[in-house]
Amino acid sequence: MSAMLLLYSLVGWLGIAKGLNNGLGLTPQMGWNSWNAFHCNIDQTLIQETIQAMITTNLSSVGYVYVNMDDCWAYARTPGTNVIIPEPTTFPDGIAPLAQLAHANGLKFGLYSDAGNFTCAGRPGSLGYETIDANTYAGWGVDYLKYDNCYDDNIPPETRYPVMRDALNATGRPIFYSMCEWGVDDPWTWCVCFLCIRNAYVRFHPPWILYVLKRDETQCSDPVQTFSNANNVCSGNVPQSSHFHRAGDVGNSWRTTGDISDNWDSMLSNWDNNGPAADAGPGGWNDPDMVFLCCLEVGNGGMTTTEYISHFSLWCIGKAPLIIGCDIRDMSADTKMILMNKEAIAISQDPLGQQCTMVASQNSGNQNVYGTPLSNDGYAIVFLNRWNNSAVNIPVTWTQLGLNSDTSYSIRDLWAHEDLGVYKGSFTAEQVSPHGVMMVRLTPTS
Repeated sequence: MSAMLLLYSLVGWLGIAKGLNNGLGLTPQMGWNSWNAFHCNIDQTLIQETIQAMITTNLSSVGYVYVNMDDCWAYARTPGTNVIIPEPTTFPDGIAPLAQLAHANGLKFGLYSDAGNFTCAGRPGSLGYETIDANTYAGWGVDYLKYDNCYDDNIPPETRYPVMRDALNATGRPIFYSMCEWGVDDPWTWCVCFLCIRNAYVRFHPPWILYVLKRDETQCSDPVQTFSNANNVCSGNVPQSSHFHRAGDVGNSWRTTGDISDNWDSMLSNWDNNGPAADAGPGGWNDPDMVFLCCLEVGNGGMTTTEYISHFSLWCIGKAPLIIGCDIRDMSADTKMILMNKEAIAISQDPLGQQCTMVASQNSGNQNVYGTPLSNDGYAIVFLNRWNNSAVNIPVTWTQLGLNSDTSYSIRDLWAHEDLGVYKGSFTAEQVSPHGVMMVRLTPTS
């Protein structure tokens, strides 16, 4: 059988592969993760108490719904079936009752695994067991999977991560897919190569050579074409509005950076190296991490309250996942104040889902203005002062924001929770504190 005839036969058998398209992540995910506060010191009592704390602290009422258990829950695989077994001493009742408890409280439950032979803590990984594990998670009632990148057997992440994506989708249960790939292979640049067969776009998928995620368009060659070139070489229905050539086709969020530490310089480094805004949006988000694994670390004490407010503001306007890393059973008043700022969270969860860009900068890049449009013709701005020794005024014009200079906007300070007045053409954030921000929302007056 010729290679092309074999390819046609496989296409007829497999059908047209679909993207992630699981209906999840229309806004950045919000929740809690166990790793930063507890590492491997987790058990079912901790998870049960955290589920209850999500309710009693009212965190769930402002949108934090995922309770995600990180590494160290897995123990071994069942001989013969290879089904994963939870730690019998720390999770004697298994995982399903924890998911049931979360659901009974209106929450969602998440687990951790790894696209390698082992997890980062040396527990059983999912590489080669993707279908078994996905079916197990779905049977337990899992709603979220954080998928790490240790012990990868030298297999590129572009090959490993789509396999679990397909396995999760095949279960029929919507499971949020958080790729903790650390940004080592620039997941926002991944593209899918297409072959035009029967006027349809078919992805190449190992082991049938029917689908290969490529690092960039230069790695695609005739007769294979990238999505961006498909309209020139194929006829038929070209899904131009879809992100089939980006990481959004693989996961609901993807790490864009390595792990960061709970300090100002590290936080800013991950912020500055986050993935491009154009590659994120409803259904798939750039994830610049927080302190350690995919967390928003407010409450563990490595930064000042002013710095944490800056951090939370940037993650909100940057549409980053808002995953809490501290022990929510024992939060300080400042921690709770930051995490429950409904006005800042509203920027994160705005349905337009557009990640901010830097629109202005001054003093050798030490003061920045980040802006993003909102639904209903609104606009959000964060004025950031990177200096550590003096407050500073930071101006911005409507032209820099891409707004009509003749339009008047009512401006509200989202941390002072007060209206600042109506402005036209420009606005200046006055005396922004060292390592501080001013976060405002613009609403057109007519």
